[in-house]
Amino acid sequence: MNEESSQKEVQAKAPEGAQSTVPEVSGWRTGLSEELQESKSLQSFGDVNALAKAFIDTKRMQGNSIHLLGDDATPEQRATQMREILGKVAQALPGDEAYNVIKDKMPDAFDDGMAQAILNANRPEDINGYGAPEGIDTPDEAWRQIAFDNSLSDKQSMGMLSALNEHNKSQYEQAVSAYDSSVQALRGEYGAAYEDKYRQAEHAAKAISKKTGVSEHADAFADGVAPPDLIRLYSGIFDSIGSESSDVAKDNTVDNRHNTPDEARKQIAEINNNKEHEYWTALGGTDRRKQLDDMMLSLMGEANRKVA
Repeated sequence: MNEESSQKEVQAKAPEGAQSTVPEVSGWRTGLSEELQESKSLQSFGDVNALAKAFIDTKRMQGNSIHLLGDDATPEQRATQMREILGKVAQALPGDEAYNVIKDKMPDAFDDGMAQAILNANRPEDINGYGAPEGIDTPDEAWRQIAFDNSLSDKQSMGMLSALNEHNKSQYEQAVSAYDSSVQALRGEYGAAYEDKYRQAEHAAKAISKKTGVSEHADAFADGVAPPDLIRLYSGIFDSIGSESSDVAKDNTVDNRHNTPDEARKQIAEINNNKEHEYWTALGGTDRRKQLDDMMLSLMGEANRKVA
């Protein structure tokens, strides 16, 4: 049957005076039945080869898909299908995500062997398969072993390394900020005496380090990062033994040349409350009196000093 005769046969079946609703058909579809000729699904295929290719692709998709069982399925059939579904989940999700989905949503199908297989699905073959994010050193062997033992994927391991790196940076910045604030507060308390107190404390720490062999505190002073608590501690030690015949007292470069505001106020109070002090008994106009006046003016300046 050729195309022209097929078209005439279709038109002959239409009632007299009625307009045919059959669309114009040409090419390979003219050999099909009227029902198939009217199918919109076939109108997009230009020839038989295109139709055949689409059929093959559909069969391939069906082979990769999962057909849900009906209500009449046996327990054995359901168990087999569940394992098939879990296998697809393991391929689609990172290991720990698949693990959680299965455990939370399908607890009846969960067992330890299956869980471990899913967790290991995206794990490298060995610890050498773990890399590092940009800007971070390659993780050491201990880290890579931990990641492997916990079934982490390379992506998960790098994600954790990035998060830890950001956390450590944040902690370091907070520590530096706290240290700077504490030092600034001590500078405000000590005023012009801060540098002297620091040198005195450093000298005492070095002297004690020589005696004990413990250099941690002395190193902190040498590096300029000694915290206020250590400055207070060792400057107090210096004040206690600085006048004795010891290693601490032998360095003239750390003699106290300034007072803290609090120390200056205490010295002024002691002089004012002691009328037998040399400041009150020294003869006016002498060089010693001038020295004492200069000392009192210096103390008053240090007592009133404000440090921003």
